[in-house]
Amino acid sequence: MGLFFNWYNRSPRERMKHFLLNLVWGVLAALLLHLISSYTGIGQEMLNDTYDFLVKSDFRVAVVSGEEEEPVSDAIRMIELDAETYEASPGQGFWTPRELLGRTIIKSIALGAKVVVVDFALDKPVPLYYEDGAFVEENQRYLSLLREAVRLAKKQGTAIILPWKERIPNPKGYTRQYYELLDQESMVIKQGSPAVFFNTSDRKVRHLRFYKIAEDQNRVLLSLPILAALYQWHGLEQGNKILAETEARLKKGLGDGISIPSDGSADDIQLYHQDPSKECLPARLKFRIAPREVMTGYGNGEDLLIDMMLTPAMLLGGKFDEKIYQDKTVLIGSTYDEIRDIHVTPIGDMPGFFVIANGLNLFLRGNQVHKHSVLKYLIVAMLIVLLAIIFVHMPLALAALLLTIVFWFSDMLISLWIFSTWGLFLDFWFLIVAIWIFENIVGLCEIAEDWLKTRRENE
Repeated sequence: MGLFFNWYNRSPRERMKHFLLNLVWGVLAALLLHLISSYTGIGQEMLNDTYDFLVKSDFRVAVVSGEEEEPVSDAIRMIELDAETYEASPGQGFWTPRELLGRTIIKSIALGAKVVVVDFALDKPVPLYYEDGAFVEENQRYLSLLREAVRLAKKQGTAIILPWKERIPNPKGYTRQYYELLDQESMVIKQGSPAVFFNTSDRKVRHLRFYKIAEDQNRVLLSLPILAALYQWHGLEQGNKILAETEARLKKGLGDGISIPSDGSADDIQLYHQDPSKECLPARLKFRIAPREVMTGYGNGEDLLIDMMLTPAMLLGGKFDEKIYQDKTVLIGSTYDEIRDIHVTPIGDMPGFFVIANGLNLFLRGNQVHKHSVLKYLIVAMLIVLLAIIFVHMPLALAALLLTIVFWFSDMLISLWIFSTWGLFLDFWFLIVAIWIFENIVGLCEIAEDWLKTRRENE
């Protein structure tokens, strides 16, 4: 009780002294934790943990609870080659059914798709198979279908986007013909980087890769989601012009601050140079599209929040409203586990083309994550001052309780609201923790000082 009255009876001079001391401790704590978060592995893990919490909470609120009115862009359609598709094909699951894929691409274009993204790198030939008393050469069938798809795409102004893969040296046969087709029809067939960044500690995919520069420096490859958004917004002709301008700037090393313009329906895409050893916040993913297994894990059995997700058999069967593909982006990919294209993400495991779909949705919906340093440091400064005042004018126990409330509300509510509403990521919770630690140190110092003062007075 004596300590309480010693606190209460402090002179204005003593309170000002403690206030300034609290400010010093708070600034030092904020600076120390900023350095730790920016330049150490511990800081990166803290950042990832914060981000994962926000992403999972954001996904639960927006998608599972249905609080976001339109979580998925209406421009996205998905065609999945599932386990049944693979196992019923001539390859019986050992390779992607080429003829079926070619027909799926053609059908998507014929239905009016503006962009067709094919998440398969098919530069290597597959074996012949025996059917109806004869051997079937599926590779040439696929090339023939792809050429037909290109002819139709030229007529309708559709962009066909394929994943880039380092080329096989001295190609022969099918592989050589495939490369020749890609080169000859490069105005229609665009190639993009399928790469993402994996965290080295837990292998989680949290970041997109904006672009990749080939080793010979003669080729710039934007990521598949960025290419798809570009052509969805601007069409083939105008999209080619913007792509050429963007690639030219990237070749000159102007990686930071380059914008890819939207059509006005969303924010422009901001490109940045990426270093795997450093954080690139604008490349972080937000998730709105997930397979059934992930949705079930969040207490929702719904498969997707888009109008239509079909298998090739369903698409080619034609028993649906064909108008839903007009002027859309069609993503064609695999959900077959044996393909081993499964990625670990903050919200759960998902096939690679779901990651592409989430990246595309991120840009089409204008939800690219931003880091607002000015706002962040203004909030941190306000917190330091606020907490310094609190610990001067309140008893230690009450101040610690109030600080805990501020921490939980700022981290779990304010941060989530800012992240979900504006796509701003304010990674300041660890600063609050540091301030809490140092304020308690200050409090212990004050208690020790009061105890010594009381002891002297009683002697």
